[in-house]
Amino acid sequence: MKTTHKAALAMIAAVATSVALAAPASAHSRDRDGDGIPDKWEVQHRLNPRSAADASRDPDRDGLTNLWEFTLRLKPRNADSDGDGRRDAAEDADRDGMPNGWEIRQDLNPVDRGDAAEDPDHDGLVNVREYRYRGAVADEDTDDDGQDDGDEVQGRTSVTNPDSDGDGILDGDEDRDGDGIANEDEDDATEDCISDDDDADSDGVADEDENELGTDPSQADSNEDGIADGQEDADEDGVEDGLEDWSEEDLCPGDPDEVYGVVVGFDEDDSQLEVETTDGEHIVVTITDDTELRWEDSVTLSDCDEDGWDEESDDEDSEDYDSSVATVDDLTEGAALSGLEEEDGEAIEIALLRTECA
Repeated sequence: MKTTHKAALAMIAAVATSVALAAPASAHSRDRDGDGIPDKWEVQHRLNPRSAADASRDPDRDGLTNLWEFTLRLKPRNADSDGDGRRDAAEDADRDGMPNGWEIRQDLNPVDRGDAAEDPDHDGLVNVREYRYRGAVADEDTDDDGQDDGDEVQGRTSVTNPDSDGDGILDGDEDRDGDGIANEDEDDATEDCISDDDDADSDGVADEDENELGTDPSQADSNEDGIADGQEDADEDGVEDGLEDWSEEDLCPGDPDEVYGVVVGFDEDDSQLEVETTDGEHIVVTITDDTELRWEDSVTLSDCDEDGWDEESDDEDSEDYDSSVATVDDLTEGAALSGLEEEDGEAIEIALLRTECA
């Protein structure tokens, strides 16, 4: 079977995997309905060991499904399992400052303390601070006012109210310091990468710019004319709206949109290549004589010649030299890959990402 792996933004480990790692030893006992809850536990708590449907149910209406009640070692028919006056969803199993129910709703793991310090949306607020300010961990601009949540906190505007002072002007369109630059554009100067900006509808226009253009951040073709918002030209200046704020300085080597994964190790004796993808998958493939190894230039390479190599490179003078060809010697630990194609465990094609001119 042939599988092509594409680059993807890595963001958070799958909850199902986390549950498997955190579940108590009894989780490995008989589970006839395959719902992740052992039959013995289901019978004990008056659930149906022959129905997978009850894993997603919440009989005590405490905000936690039966599967989570099992994982957290709680009582599925008692909203306050420990009798301390707080509902189970309001408890904090991993003591990371975020309640169980909130973590689950945000696709975090209530038995992993480490996720409190993560910032998956790159808005300047780690997850525990998102909770404190009622932000969304996967949305850099929770209230869609044009300002990232972290900038809202720093500027003392509301993370959840798009018009904090009630003057009819969105917080992002205000000019807090009176320098003639809107708040939402001030933070553009401090963001390192274009990937720091959300584009929920993938239309090529950052969410924070959609309100300025009067387009819908949740609809790729706001006026339904068959043209994506990013390809429109609202000010008729000859530049598509999606490119108005674009600059090569906003692109970073290793941005998730161009990185597939990194080399973890390469064993020359058995030609085994280990790769960790940006979405957390660990892949092992065999390099054969038929494996095509090539270089692919990062989008940030703007000061090289047309082949992506420095004009003074000695190797370039060779008639047989091809700057796009890579070798197994280039498969060093930490090397970035922009793509990998494999079939039945054998690598067919591997693209290494070049971020510097030679």
